[in-house]
Amino acid sequence: MTAAARVVVDGATLRERAGEQVVELRTFGRNPNIRCRGDEFPKTLLAALTPRLEDLLRLAAIVFAADTRVDRGSETDVFGQNWVRRFRVAVPVNDFDYWQQEQVRQDLSAVLSFLSEDDWAFEFRRLRHNEPAQPFLFSVCEGAPPQDVDLVIPFSGGADSLAASVQAIGEGRRPVLVSHRPAPVIDSRQKSLAAALRRAFPQWSFPHLSVWVNRHGGPRAIEHTQRTRSFLYSALAAIVAALLRVDEIRLCDNGVVSINLPQAGQNVGALASRSTHPHFLELVAGFLGRVLDRPQLRFHNTLLFRTKAEVLALIAASGRPELIEESVSCAHHEGKALLRRHCGLCSQCIDRRFASVAARVEQFDPVAKYESDIFVDALQDGFDRTRVENYARFADTMERLTTPDAFFLEFPELGDCLPSGHVNLGVFCRRLWALFRRHQLYVNSAIERKIAEHRQELRRGLLPETSLLRMVSSGAHVKDRRERYARKLGDLLARGLPPIFQDNPPSNERQVQSAGEGIFITAKQTLNRETPQLPFSVISTKPDFSTQGGGRDGLFLEFKLLKSRTALNRLHTEMTSRVLIYRQQGAAVLFVVYDSGHAIQNDAVFVGTFEREVDVWVTLVR
Repeated sequence: MTAAARVVVDGATLRERAGEQVVELRTFGRNPNIRCRGDEFPKTLLAALTPRLEDLLRLAAIVFAADTRVDRGSETDVFGQNWVRRFRVAVPVNDFDYWQQEQVRQDLSAVLSFLSEDDWAFEFRRLRHNEPAQPFLFSVCEGAPPQDVDLVIPFSGGADSLAASVQAIGEGRRPVLVSHRPAPVIDSRQKSLAAALRRAFPQWSFPHLSVWVNRHGGPRAIEHTQRTRSFLYSALAAIVAALLRVDEIRLCDNGVVSINLPQAGQNVGALASRSTHPHFLELVAGFLGRVLDRPQLRFHNTLLFRTKAEVLALIAASGRPELIEESVSCAHHEGKALLRRHCGLCSQCIDRRFASVAARVEQFDPVAKYESDIFVDALQDGFDRTRVENYARFADTMERLTTPDAFFLEFPELGDCLPSGHVNLGVFCRRLWALFRRHQLYVNSAIERKIAEHRQELRRGLLPETSLLRMVSSGAHVKDRRERYARKLGDLLARGLPPIFQDNPPSNERQVQSAGEGIFITAKQTLNRETPQLPFSVISTKPDFSTQGGGRDGLFLEFKLLKSRTALNRLHTEMTSRVLIYRQQGAAVLFVVYDSGHAIQNDAVFVGTFEREVDVWVTLVR
């Protein structure tokens, strides 16, 4: 079910709707729960914020705060069917007449909806100026004052923004670095990396503006994907660019992350960020250019046609490879030890580890800095294992796509990346194709290097069965996520149902379904019973269970009770008809056949008859 939230800011109100979560945000008053004021701008940049710029700053902080307070679903939502959320936001603003324009609201919603894959709707109110303001947002500028700046770089402290900075200084540019600091540990790491840049390249002072935008008391964040953080970074960079009269912003990620192709057939959105997607950069540049009255404002990603391995190689080629170790790419900053600053399991860490192996810079990105080694450690079932498997499976898929035509047919999402304006689309498409071919080469080469490095442990069976190297060696990583989940549920039922009916065999399918539901609840597997209702010909039908949301890309479960051989033909007919119905819904199906009478004499033939169909699996229970 899609989560819905009503976000009310600084006393603004919205008409209530059933089922909505209420998120109250305060940026003014004596007890604000988010920091988002910019009163240090006059001291740092010698320029005051206009009322509209103040609105933009608060609005970006509000969106980011709301994003972190509404959950996208738990780890049992393996198909990401709870991923999309609906936000209705009421916020007071200074420049009410501007923000209330229908086109402005539509443009804002379009930017955020593409970036986060959520639905956003805004209602604006006139801001009252009778509340005490927060004291500051920007810190005092680190490095020399930002004079003679010709470029703004959003600076997260990760390897990609570091590479963008190194690239700019190599071109003779004079960038100012703008950081969002959600926590003191992030602030410290960003400042440390900026200081390392100054030492490495003393010809420029790398002025660095740090920004506090985070929660201020109240409950902790419950959603950590932070898809709207890129809008916050874009807004902050645009404000600095406007105050310094600079027209270029470089918001950079490696091209594979920027293009964000789905890494699995049923991709969970968290695995595909759009923070620097070409279409987002186009949308946000147009929107912010209109807000700031600077139509010449440009957003560039100068790493768009580089893989992560090539990004690390760029840093190493600068003559300062030790800067790689100073950068931190991990999405999970809380609770990290000083010596192990990467979790190793988030998508950013996975990307970085593969790249450092492929680029042969592991000495500057040692595994000792990671809490988990994705190649040899056991991977827990759920998001952690899924992320790693998807990464390796995606490279396997790309290896099999041997022509540009096959590439674009496999990923129609590539159409969103094509730029507008005077661009040679043929050249652009060929560069995209070449980018992803190089990506699969470096991912697969990294796996092969690690297999060679750990060949003795693999031969002796010493590595955990769920380590990446063991899974790749057995081919387990290429199994579809729905199949793995279906097999998991089937195994639960095959082990759990027989003891329940040991003394009293089930008399009907309803009893088997109810027992199965109890097993799911105990195992914390969230499934819907007898939904959704499906039209078929002149009748309707429904599965016994479905994954959350059901329908296309979901999984349906059908329980069957077989008591005697005389019922075998009828069972075969029923299962065949269900396959036909569910295929029209685009759903996979798991049949759970409780063969209490041992009527099936050849299990392999019976199961194989159905499993030769795509996305159909059978579990026999006795």
